[in-house]
Amino acid sequence: MTRPLLVVAHEATRTGAPRVLLDLMRFARGRITVPVAVRLEAEGPLSRDLRDLADTEIDLTAPCAVLVNGSAAAGMFHGVQPGIPTMAYVHEEQAALEVLPKECIEALVDRCDRVLSVSERSAATLGELGVDPSRIRVLPPVVPCTRADSHSRRHPDAARPGARRGPATRVGMRRSRVAQGRRPVRRRCPAHPSGCSCAVRLGRSPAASVARLLDADTRLCGLSEDLMWLGELEDVGPVLTAAQVLVMTSREDPQPLVALEAAAMGTATAGFAVGGIADLQDAGAASAVPYPDTVALAREVTTLLSHPEQRGRLACEAENRRSEQHSIEVLGERFLAELTDLIGSAGR
Repeated sequence: MTRPLLVVAHEATRTGAPRVLLDLMRFARGRITVPVAVRLEAEGPLSRDLRDLADTEIDLTAPCAVLVNGSAAAGMFHGVQPGIPTMAYVHEEQAALEVLPKECIEALVDRCDRVLSVSERSAATLGELGVDPSRIRVLPPVVPCTRADSHSRRHPDAARPGARRGPATRVGMRRSRVAQGRRPVRRRCPAHPSGCSCAVRLGRSPAASVARLLDADTRLCGLSEDLMWLGELEDVGPVLTAAQVLVMTSREDPQPLVALEAAAMGTATAGFAVGGIADLQDAGAASAVPYPDTVALAREVTTLLSHPEQRGRLACEAENRRSEQHSIEVLGERFLAELTDLIGSAGR
């Protein structure tokens, strides 16, 4: 029996890394010459979708090669038999990589034959941690076009589930807008049961203690009716489509997929000039201010809400960037080439 390619996902949430793996493996699955086995390090909403990639069950038979998605699962390479080719796809940047457990860093440095990273900054950090630069390839995350019917585009700001969005920073930014006398008129929001909101935050609920503090801050700022915490949604397309501005309050995000997803629906992005948002700003594809200046970000959002032409230009540039650098048509073949070479190196 042909030995399978073992694909290991560090989690199965609706965050960027698992979704990128899902899209790339769906593209590659019918184009590689070996069956696929899938192992999940943690369950989540995408568990069934990821397991559906498998052609065979995981057994004691040694795989022909191993692909690990996410640096947090790299430690499992220590259990892989010598001689079996290994590859990791790293979606994290400096702050996340530098706090990895020692065994994960050692595995990336000593046991991983090749490393894919989502950005040049991520690749540079991997080099600083000791990974041989000759084994690192930059492969940006794929962002498929899922353009929705954008017949309604009225909602001021939104964010997609799961990524590091800084909910406390979002409350601070809303406080800044109110302090400027900029409380906007309440508008229709298709994702909220009441149908009305000024700002929504999508994503998993934070830890209970943090959630209580955020709720208290929201009440003290008088924003309870203006800032809605919608939790995790299976489909955020209607909210991104209805939005006028997507606000990214991330402290670090090497490649913000949600900004490109929103652009495919005609929605512009504003955020802090960190990581991938800074790259989008340099390309004229997003509006950004220095981190952590919430007052400046609030002003920028207010400006964008008043200038639809500027929003349109930003969204257009971001969509061009998505189609040219992040589409499955561009990245699928590159990923397939890496995977094919990994599998072919078995037994060399």
